[in-house]
Amino acid sequence: MRPKRSLVLRVVAFAAGAFLLWAGYWSLTVMIALGVNCSAVVLQEATSPNGEYLATAFEWSCGATAPADRIVSVRQARTSFDPKQEDGVVLRVGYRPGIELRWADDHRLLVRIPDTFKTFEERGSWRDVRVELVN
Repeated sequence: MRPKRSLVLRVVAFAAGAFLLWAGYWSLTVMIALGVNCSAVVLQEATSPNGEYLATAFEWSCGATAPADRIVSVRQARTSFDPKQEDGVVLRVGYRPGIELRWADDHRLLVRIPDTFKTFEERGSWRDVRVELVN
């Protein structure tokens, strides 16, 4: 009777350990995805000439183990800045280049970045705002 009990205890201990590893892995994955350890620093904001839109350039950093991204997002001017809101992201660049925002008119945003930097994500528009990269 003793050997069966020992085997059952080993199986239960193995299953419990496997569950704890699985739970820890998914908890960490969810925290990273939600940006729990991430922070945003606003670098520049520019309001469209008609005051309807606000473009924000910010740095998104998730600690020393992940490179910081520079991101440009566009939103309605009356809404508050939320770095986790992906809907308005129009540009994502790595390696901390300088970014300059300027509105050409009510619906055209000019984004200046050095031409030596590669963009990770680039959307040419957001709603009725056209986004143009300039050097």
